[in-house]
Amino acid sequence: MRKLTLKIMLSLFIVLMIGSFIPRLWIQILSRELPNKEVIGSNIFAYGMIFTAFITLMLFTTAINYLIVKRVHSLSVAAKKIAKGNYDIHLTVEGHDEISELTSSFNKMSEELKANEYLSKEFARNFSHELKTPLSIIKGYAELMDPSISDEQEIEEYRSIIIRETERLSTLSKTMLQMSILDSTTIVNKEDAYNVTEQLREVLQFMQLEYEEKQMQLNLDVEEIMLKNNQELTHQIWVNLLSNAVRFADPNTTISLSLKKINQELVFKLTNEGETIPIDKQDKIFQLFYVVEESRTEHSSGVGLSLTKKIVEKLDGTITFESTNKETTFTVKLPMT
Repeated sequence: MRKLTLKIMLSLFIVLMIGSFIPRLWIQILSRELPNKEVIGSNIFAYGMIFTAFITLMLFTTAINYLIVKRVHSLSVAAKKIAKGNYDIHLTVEGHDEISELTSSFNKMSEELKANEYLSKEFARNFSHELKTPLSIIKGYAELMDPSISDEQEIEEYRSIIIRETERLSTLSKTMLQMSILDSTTIVNKEDAYNVTEQLREVLQFMQLEYEEKQMQLNLDVEEIMLKNNQELTHQIWVNLLSNAVRFADPNTTISLSLKKINQELVFKLTNEGETIPIDKQDKIFQLFYVVEESRTEHSSGVGLSLTKKIVEKLDGTITFESTNKETTFTVKLPMT
């Protein structure tokens, strides 16, 4: 509170100077005919002292009201409005002291709450849509499985579609649960010691059928690295990024993957060949439920990359990407300790 304290001390000094000068001048004018030794004992002097105290108190009260009380009252009123759900509030920042900084922080808080309110509404809208689509598909094809209107081949086809959409719903629900857990977790365990290279090999083995079905080749450049971090969360990073790379890569292409230790950081790079992400949409790909092309909604719900980014940030790392010349590369950097 240094700046504010300095203002109060300066105000007090000015008030005392003014409060003592005016009554002194008044006493001198009214007591000109009295001998000096009688001035102190006169009523004029007593009245002058009372007037001095009154002037000093009024001026100091006015200064404190302007410097502190009025501004704190504005913050209090605004805080009550925020508590009632009114986030469209912006206070005028006056001066350059601690209360000014508090007011500025309050404005930022109000803006963030307003943005979060919008995101919450947007989330509810998008999540409802993501649930509605597969549920409508499941309901529609379930009705078509009536033997009186469909033959056995069609029923089998409808059954496959229902299974696919059910799996999609299950994945979406699991992902949203993971995001909810991450949002509510302030401290993440980073004490697991494990071979991250071996973990990556296990993920590749798990996904072997997916990339072999598209006749894709793997180009691996990995080092044997022991990592101290959260084993479960890093596993989720590799699964999400590799699934995404395989899903959107062209058939008969190559996925390049590297894992290195560079300057006390784990650096993971993943490159796939296929349709690139348009420049005007690249700043949105980590947004929840965002899908680059509407035609991709059948294969993606737009939550995988958002979850991946959240995990990486919880682990104090960074995730970036480049998408040019028919190649898209994601880079993840995590601290080694």
